[in-house]
Amino acid sequence: MKGIFRKILKIYCILLITGTVCFFAVGNFIYSYALVREPSAVSSEKEKLNWLEKNSEEKQIISDDGLLLNGYFVKNPGAGHNYAVVCHGYSGDGTTMSSYAKRLYNMGMSVLCPDARASGKSEGKLIGMGYIEKRDIILWINEIVKADPDAQVLLFGVSMGGATVLFTGGEKDLPVCVKAIVSDCAFTSVYKEVGNVIRLYIPFVPDFPVVYIASLVCKIRAGFSFKEASCVRAVKSSETPTLFIHGSEDTYVPFYMLDKLYNSAACPKEKLVVEGAKHARSAKTNPELYWSTVESFAGKYINL
Repeated sequence: MKGIFRKILKIYCILLITGTVCFFAVGNFIYSYALVREPSAVSSEKEKLNWLEKNSEEKQIISDDGLLLNGYFVKNPGAGHNYAVVCHGYSGDGTTMSSYAKRLYNMGMSVLCPDARASGKSEGKLIGMGYIEKRDIILWINEIVKADPDAQVLLFGVSMGGATVLFTGGEKDLPVCVKAIVSDCAFTSVYKEVGNVIRLYIPFVPDFPVVYIASLVCKIRAGFSFKEASCVRAVKSSETPTLFIHGSEDTYVPFYMLDKLYNSAACPKEKLVVEGAKHARSAKTNPELYWSTVESFAGKYINL
């Protein structure tokens, strides 16, 4: 009887160890695939320059952890002290925000479009999904203030960039020059977003244990867990007026996340639903509604 028990226990231990190793392997793969920069992610030469590349001056700063960060700055002679810091989405770079930058420039703002760490010409191997990048945005804002102590700043971001500006808005040392935030299709947390993206390709995969273990790997390797990277928590701490935008047909960052963020925000707030818009397509689906709403909102807090 004891022999049978030992065999059963041995088999159980083997299965437990094998399962644990497999789950950690999967978690590590998800972490590496989603957050670690590949060489191909670096921007290559384009055949045709866009508006931002044609009109901008490149700027550089050094991050708190020693990375050289690049950004594209367009000075608007008629903007006075008005500035927009525009944050790009996952797998993009500053130049991919050219159409947004041009619109904000035409509203009467000088525009800065940073390459997030591990994106474009900025150094780094880890994409922080906005959670790490928030500290870099604080540095960029401080650079603006050094050049113009009377600056009034609008933070604007789409997708991961939308999360980046929400994370930034929740920081205790947010410079007082930041007067408003526009966040387009941001996620509620990295944990929920990673789980959602996995299920788009492999339906019915539960968050536990797959996403949970990937989050644990991230905590070990990057210093933060997916649950810590919560935009819901950030907006609860923010006092900066915020406009939340989302497309009604967004499945990549699910539409329900809009109300979750909006209802959690303690700051002065507005929201815009763009009917029929898929992920990060709100500005193209209904540009008149989109930009009139952004201009009306920004104009309440910045002297446009």
